[in-house]
Amino acid sequence: PSLPLTMAPKKSQRKTRKSAGGKKSRKKSSGRSKNAYLYFSTSQRAEILRREGIQDTPANFVAASQALAAAWKGLDEAARAPFEACAALDRCRAEVDSIRGAAARDAGVEDLAPLVKEAVVALGCAPSTAVFTCAAAAAQGLIEALEAMDGRLNNAGRAAAVSGVRASSAGSALGSAVATAAGAIGSSLGGRLVAVLKKWSALKVVASAGTAQPSRPSRPPPAATAATPQRSAEGGDLNDETRSRVVGLLMRTAAKGAGQASFNKCREVERALFSRFGSDPKEYRRRARSLTHNLGASDGALLHRVLEGTLDAKQLVRLEAEDLASDALKAEREQERERYFRSEVKLTAGPPKRRRDLLGIFPRPGRKGEEEPASQPDKPMESQEAAAEDGLQESRAHDSSMAPLE
Repeated sequence: PSLPLTMAPKKSQRKTRKSAGGKKSRKKSSGRSKNAYLYFSTSQRAEILRREGIQDTPANFVAASQALAAAWKGLDEAARAPFEACAALDRCRAEVDSIRGAAARDAGVEDLAPLVKEAVVALGCAPSTAVFTCAAAAAQGLIEALEAMDGRLNNAGRAAAVSGVRASSAGSALGSAVATAAGAIGSSLGGRLVAVLKKWSALKVVASAGTAQPSRPSRPPPAATAATPQRSAEGGDLNDETRSRVVGLLMRTAAKGAGQASFNKCREVERALFSRFGSDPKEYRRRARSLTHNLGASDGALLHRVLEGTLDAKQLVRLEAEDLASDALKAEREQERERYFRSEVKLTAGPPKRRRDLLGIFPRPGRKGEEEPASQPDKPMESQEAAAEDGLQESRAHDSSMAPLE
């Protein structure tokens, strides 16, 4: 009997998010912002529950929520102000994160200038980061959002964003609001804020073209131009944007290792680096990467020497990578070098290959008036010993024949 024909089951046509696009979709940051009550409950939860005698367990969730709500209602405006300021920082962070894709490409002065100005003002009104840990987290989130937006904007967008916080519409200096914000959030976060805004303030919008170009200083004299050329066919341009990026990298390294950005010291190091290697952009970039890596070493010895002034900026940029390395890294490299020589380096002089050289047997020199025998190939050991014995007997016979007659 013939078997009934059955169709093979179809494979599922549903495409996953990875197979449809070929790549995993990048997780975007949440556009929602926290309100003041969430900041209050997060930072004060442990203290309020301890005061009310409530254990922070899932079983006491209702009692804990009621205690937090009652404590929040009992606060006046002055007590709620720090948490309201944290909420304002997070709202600015969410608005900055929303500038993406086409919105980032098409954004103009009317979109970006009020947003950045509001963010700077909110940072200036931030509560003390040493007292309120939630304020430090909110300020750091906003600074990171501004740094991320810098990578999404073009030059026109960057110039438009900083136009609201300039000291004047014609100049590139930043206004007093930036200094107030930098002082309110501490040297580390303040240095990062100033670095981003200074980078943007170096650009100016050309109204006719609608694009931003770097603002260039007055034309230097011919002698100065010939002494420090700015272009190299191998390394490209060293414009203000590249130099500002190097200053920003040095400031981040200093802030991470010493707790303060030290803008003036980092600017001094960059100027010394540019003065020595500005004619070769490729070498300038290599040296900048080397300095950033070695200043960020875990021991922090080189960074503290630079910040304390014991190592001058001009001397720092002259040091090679081997001199910039930390003591631990130097010791590790020395051990690796010794291990390599023990295991890999071979002696070039091999052992003796001839038996007479190995046993110390050498041919007898010729007598006076006789020519040296020509070099012959090595003979077996028995032949050599026999030849030596024959030579000794001939010598004795010759000596006896030369004795005087009695």
